[in-house]
Amino acid sequence: MTDEVNTSDQQEESVTLLSITKQLYRLYRPHFGLSGKNLKRTLWLLGIILGNTLLAFALAFVNVSMASLMGLLSVPGVTYTGFFYAAAQCVAAVVSYGFLTGVDAWMASLLGSSLAHSINKSLEKRWTKTKAYYGTTLLSKNPLNPSQLMSHDNYELNRAVTELFDNFLTTVSNFAVGMIGLYMLSVPLEISLLSFSFAFPGYLVASTVIYALVYNSITNKMGNKLEDLQTTQRNMEGKIQSKVHHIKTHAEAIAFKKGTKYEHQSLMETIKQTKVFQTGSSKVRSLLSFITNLHAEFTSFFALLLCAPNIIAQRLSFANVLEIPYHFQNVVNFFTWKSDNFDKVTECAVTLKRMEEFNDTINEWEKIQKENAPHLQFSAGNKREIKIKNLSLKKPDGSPILTNFTQSIPKGKVTLLQGASGIGKTSVLRALAGLSPHARGEIQGLTEKTYFIPSHPYFPMDRSLLDAILYPRKQKATKEEIKKIKSLMNELGFKPQTIHDLEVVQDWFGHHLSDGEKQRIEIIAAIMAKPDTLFMDEATSRVDHDAKTDNKGKIERLLKKHLPQTTIIYTDHNPSEGTFCDNKIYLSNAKKTAAKRK
Repeated sequence: MTDEVNTSDQQEESVTLLSITKQLYRLYRPHFGLSGKNLKRTLWLLGIILGNTLLAFALAFVNVSMASLMGLLSVPGVTYTGFFYAAAQCVAAVVSYGFLTGVDAWMASLLGSSLAHSINKSLEKRWTKTKAYYGTTLLSKNPLNPSQLMSHDNYELNRAVTELFDNFLTTVSNFAVGMIGLYMLSVPLEISLLSFSFAFPGYLVASTVIYALVYNSITNKMGNKLEDLQTTQRNMEGKIQSKVHHIKTHAEAIAFKKGTKYEHQSLMETIKQTKVFQTGSSKVRSLLSFITNLHAEFTSFFALLLCAPNIIAQRLSFANVLEIPYHFQNVVNFFTWKSDNFDKVTECAVTLKRMEEFNDTINEWEKIQKENAPHLQFSAGNKREIKIKNLSLKKPDGSPILTNFTQSIPKGKVTLLQGASGIGKTSVLRALAGLSPHARGEIQGLTEKTYFIPSHPYFPMDRSLLDAILYPRKQKATKEEIKKIKSLMNELGFKPQTIHDLEVVQDWFGHHLSDGEKQRIEIIAAIMAKPDTLFMDEATSRVDHDAKTDNKGKIERLLKKHLPQTTIIYTDHNPSEGTFCDNKIYLSNAKKTAAKRK
C-alpha cells in the first residue's frame, strides 16, 4: 500500500464541534468588528441570533395555538365561531414563523457571501503580496494548490458554515422549547412495587436525554470512521487530479517516449486505490443512513411508549399526547445535531484543515522572509560596477549552494555565469533579483530598474501578445511602442500572421507559438522594458542555433543594439562564440574563480 492509502491510519484526532469552532473563530475573527464592512457582517450575525430567538417564541406560539385548536376539537358542542377563531390563531402563528424563517435564511445567505468574498480577498492578498505564490514552491515539493481553495472551496465553506450556524441556533431554540414543553407535560410517573410506591417527576425529560445520548454515541462512532475514509478519499481524488494534470502538461513528452501504457497503469492503480475508500465510505454511509432513518421512524413510537402509563391512567389529554413526540424530537435533535449534519460538518472540517495548512505555509514563508531579510543587504554602490560581497546561499533543507562568494561585475557590460549543472548559477541570479530566501551577504550597485527573463517563459492568462510583452504594466501601449514591437518581431523572424495578431487575445502559451518563439517574445519584452540590469536564465535555450537562421545571433545583436547601457548577467549552457559576452565568471565547488575577457 502507498503512503496515501495509509493516510487513514495517521489521522490526528477526531473532528469535534469544539475543534471546528476554534478553527472557525481563528478564521472569522478578523472579519467581524465595529468598523467598515466588518460592522455590516457583525450586524447580520446579530440579526441571525435575534431572528432565531424570535423563532423560538414563534414556535412556542405555534405549539400553544395548535394545542388550543386540538383541545377545542375535543370539547363537545364547539361552535364554528370558536373553531375558526382558533384556526386563525394557528394560521397567524405559522405565517409568522415562516416569515421569520425566510428573513433569517436571507441574512444567513448575505453573511455567507460577504464572508466568502472577504476571506478570498485576504487569502489572495497574502498569497500574492508576500510572493507566497513563489515562496511556497521552495518550501515544499508538493505545495498546496490554492486555486480550488480560493474559488469553490472557500465559497462552499462559508455557505455551509452560515447554514450550519443558523441551523444550530434554530436547533438550540427548538431544544429550549422542547425541554420546557416536556417538563410541563411530564405528569409524575407512579410505579408501585410490592408495598412501595415511587413517583418520577420530569421522567419524560430524563428519558428523552438518555435516548438522545445513546443514539448520538452510536452515530458518532460511525461518523468518525466515515470521516477518516472521506478524508483519505479526498486525498486520493486529489492525487488523481494531479496525475491527470501531469499527463496533460507533459502530453507530448509522454507520447514521444511511448509512455502511454506506463501512465495508464499508474493512473489506474491510483483509481483502484481510491475505489477502495469510496466503497468503504459508501458502506459506512449506508449503515449510518439506515440507523438515522430507523431513528426518524422510531422517534414518535418511543415518545408514545414513554407516555403509555399516563395515557392508560388518563392523566394526559389527546392534545398533550400529540405535543409530546414533537417536543421529544426537538430535544433529541439537539444532541444529534452533529451526526444529523455530518456530511456538511465533515466537508467544513476538511476544507478548514486545508485552509489552515495553506495559511501555515504562508506563515512559514513570511517567517523565513522576516528572519532572513536582514542577512542580505542591498546598497547603492557606485556607477562602475555591481559588487557581490560574501554571498552565501542555502537550499531550504540547509545544505549549502555557495559560500562567501565575492565578485565584481562591470556595469554596461555582458557577463556570463558558467559552471556545471547544479553549481548555483540560477541561485545567484535569484539572489541578485531578491528572490532567494536563504541568502546572506551584500549586493551593491543594483537599481530598482531590473528585468528578469526566467528559463520558462511566462504569458499572462487571457491576454494578448502585446500584454505579455508589456507585463506587468497595465498602461496601454502607444502607437510608437506597438510599431517598435512589430519591428522587433519582424527582425526576429516571426511569421506575418503572428505579428498581425499582436493584440489578439488567445492562449499564446499553448500551441500558437513554438518554445523558441516564446523565448524571443521574452527578449522583446526585455528590450521594451529598458532596464538598468537584465538577468537572463537560459533565455535562449529553446531558440534555434542553426547557423543559417542565426536566431541566437540576431537576439544577441538586438540586445547590444537596443540596450547598449544595460548590464546583462546571464547563464547559458551553450554560449555562442561571438562577441556578445564581455566577461565570464566560473562557479566551481561552491566557491568562485573568475576569468574576464574583454
